[in-house]
Amino acid sequence: MSVLFILLPFFVFCDLFFLKKIQKETFRQVISYTYSLRGIVAILCVVLVAQVDSLGDLAIFLLALLVVFYLLRRARAVRRLQSQGFYDECHQAYPFVLSMEATGILLKWFIAVIAASFILKFSSQWVTPFEPEIVRVVLLSFLAGLIMLGLIEHMSRRLPGATLKELLGLKAPVRSFFKLWFVPICIGVSFAAVSSWVLFFRDVTPVTPFSELMDQAETPLSAILFLVIGLVTAPLLEELIFRGYFFYVLQRVKGRGVAVLVVTLIFGGIHIEQYSGDYFSILAVMGIGLMLTLMRAWTGSAKPSVVMHYVFNISMVIIPVAVLSYVNPSYLRYRALEQQLSPLEKNVLLMESLREYPQNTEALYDLARLSLEDEGDFQRALEFIDRALKYNPGRSIFLELKADILFEMGDRAAALEVLTDLDTRYPGDPAIEERIQELSDP
Repeated sequence: MSVLFILLPFFVFCDLFFLKKIQKETFRQVISYTYSLRGIVAILCVVLVAQVDSLGDLAIFLLALLVVFYLLRRARAVRRLQSQGFYDECHQAYPFVLSMEATGILLKWFIAVIAASFILKFSSQWVTPFEPEIVRVVLLSFLAGLIMLGLIEHMSRRLPGATLKELLGLKAPVRSFFKLWFVPICIGVSFAAVSSWVLFFRDVTPVTPFSELMDQAETPLSAILFLVIGLVTAPLLEELIFRGYFFYVLQRVKGRGVAVLVVTLIFGGIHIEQYSGDYFSILAVMGIGLMLTLMRAWTGSAKPSVVMHYVFNISMVIIPVAVLSYVNPSYLRYRALEQQLSPLEKNVLLMESLREYPQNTEALYDLARLSLEDEGDFQRALEFIDRALKYNPGRSIFLELKADILFEMGDRAAALEVLTDLDTRYPGDPAIEERIQELSDP
């Protein structure tokens, strides 16, 4: 979301720029400041319904209210431009109309996503399955895609010269098996194989917001939602939105080269926050984004890029499992039989897995937890968790376990120091704050 906040003023500026290019008189009417009864009522309703519990939430609402007020004024301008024929495809201002509609969609989408995020957060107080953050994040990403498609469909009714299929890049047929299936599958599998191999065998794995979120996928619902949305709906929604609609607009307005560059940068940009701190993952996302966009430009359709995206996402699940089964079969056996094994059998399998693959941080974490909870060997547990942190520094579940080990060893001050550092790095986690409070009490 922070990337969107940075880009929001830019979207408003672009929207006003396009409106001025279309008609200066309407532009002056939109930016002229006059109090509107409808705007005031809308602001009051949002403020009354909103549950503001922090300064950050308050800032978001203030920003959202400004955008809502602007959109209310903007709607009058759109109706006026329609009545004057600016939305006809043959009109010389039509490229600016396409551009203005795209920025308008982004602004409306921003408001809708903020509303959806607060609804999910508010409802999690009563709906237990929504309590884990990963469930809300995954659901929000799915809803955000549906909202964007809904806004594009609604906007397409105002453009007599373009059908929804054309806007989404689905109109042009791809009759070549080579272009529709062979090339996308080969590129998707190859890119996933190289990425998986590098990610698996690098010496240090940086902690990212995405990896921290994945550590919360403990409930069956969160795991199922992540797999279904990540592997089934996300590739289709992302391609229809990025390589479909936004590529179409940019290509019509600025040409194919600019469309490839801008769509690739936007696609990579929205993933930067997820993989912050892991430069290879960011480059990998940029790389696959570029390949997907080039595929769209080469074939003239979003269909091959949809195929490639599905292949890449599915391969990024299958290939790491295949690599793990080759280099570390003992750990796969441990995971498959974990519930049936005794502590001794678990220890044997985990030690064998470390002999096969010494950098397996998951096995080191499991051994540390096993040494702490079942064996009571605190020193051994500390050695294992320190080794895990060497390969995966800063991971919160590792640091939480280290704090527990230090506390059991009687070093309350060291445990408190680890948790305090963790709270500074990931503020707002109630479990960590509660644990700090417990250790701080005499």
